[in-house]
Amino acid sequence: MLLTRRATIAAIGAAAAMPAIAATPETPAARLRALIDASAAADEALHPTGRPGARRPSGTPVFVDPTTDAHAAQLLANRQHDLAALHAIDRASLNPVDAIAWDVFDYQTGVALAPLQSGLHEVARQVPLDPSFGLHIEFADFVTGSGAVFATAADYEAGLARLEGFAGYLENVVARLKQGRAAGRLHARLIVENILKQVDAVLAQPIEASPFYGAITRLPPALGADRSRLAAAYRRVIETRVYPGYRLWQTYLRDDYLPAALPDCGRWAMRDGPALYAAELARHTTTTMPAEAIHDLGLAEVARIRAEMEAVRVQLGFGGDLKALFAHVRADPQFYCRTEDELLARFAAIETRIRAGIPKLFRHQPRAPFKVAALPALGDQRGTGYYRAGPADGVSPGILFFNMSMLGTRPIPTLETLTLHEGIPGHHFQITLALENTALPTSLRTSSNTAYAEGWGLY
Repeated sequence: MLLTRRATIAAIGAAAAMPAIAATPETPAARLRALIDASAAADEALHPTGRPGARRPSGTPVFVDPTTDAHAAQLLANRQHDLAALHAIDRASLNPVDAIAWDVFDYQTGVALAPLQSGLHEVARQVPLDPSFGLHIEFADFVTGSGAVFATAADYEAGLARLEGFAGYLENVVARLKQGRAAGRLHARLIVENILKQVDAVLAQPIEASPFYGAITRLPPALGADRSRLAAAYRRVIETRVYPGYRLWQTYLRDDYLPAALPDCGRWAMRDGPALYAAELARHTTTTMPAEAIHDLGLAEVARIRAEMEAVRVQLGFGGDLKALFAHVRADPQFYCRTEDELLARFAAIETRIRAGIPKLFRHQPRAPFKVAALPALGDQRGTGYYRAGPADGVSPGILFFNMSMLGTRPIPTLETLTLHEGIPGHHFQITLALENTALPTSLRTSSNTAYAEGWGLY
């Protein structure tokens, strides 16, 4: 049975329920923006950890477990409320910006509501493993980097409660995996193997070197008198709750789940996988194009890009074919940085070249600066990296977190396209310009969609 506590369920409901609006706004535009803001606050309350760099409101859970039935029920109630309230607002009376916001909110609410009503949300909960962005690694980043606030004694107490909630999540994931296995819904073997490598890496770290203990190493001087007590409390919860949760994953995945895992990758091989894949495809692309048509479009793009690569190969005077050129770049030490400082200098030089051309394409630039930094945790078990925007204060940087581990697998020629995609203009302009535009409704400042957000990715 999934771990649930009445107090936790009640707190989730209280935190995530649509906030009451004291006085009904008079105009349709004001009602729309009030609805959007209330919906965003409700979503924030249901996010496992909340916004990076922000504290949870007093009296609400500092960690919300997305595997629980209470979480799913609150999601459904919020979405149903949103849709009913939205359709009570006359779209025809709105100005062009608010009309777009109405459309976006309508679309996003419908997309979020569909799997909750069709049962696909339950299917997805039974195959919850994600080696790229799963909470088992994202949470480590959150408490290590700039995500979690650690400035006061209350922050550190909240951190303990957050670790306790995360430990419960680790246990509940195993319960969901068992439900999925019993129903014939299983992950591919490759996914499980990658997850196990990450879990092994976590458990190989001494407690004092783990990301979950990192807040103690950054204890503000003002809290020096509490250091021994807090250090002991953090060590205890990691030793008795968090690490046992990872060991539960390790044992169950290795001994029970992996032998039953699917040999083939892809949703198609899983029970209900095709329906789940179709829903995911529509959500990420915003189209109703069949998978085959999207695949054909991709093949055409590959052919176009390869033709351009062939032209570059000829321009370089390389005697072999493209495959040989790629092998040459991968094998020659001259195409790799030897130190983290050298890599950061390469990124800085690339940024200088990109910024010289920015005025030709962009009238406005984000106020927030941009920087490159190492992944906060588990770099040797992660992908290349990702971008994360800071608060919309115009001062906090947007950060391209890059995997500084295994420098011998990150060729220099790939850094420019990575910067254009994950950094500038890419995600930094796309996300931060929207965040800084206070004239837009919240939904247009903070929401996104894969097909739009990945526009600077060279796929």
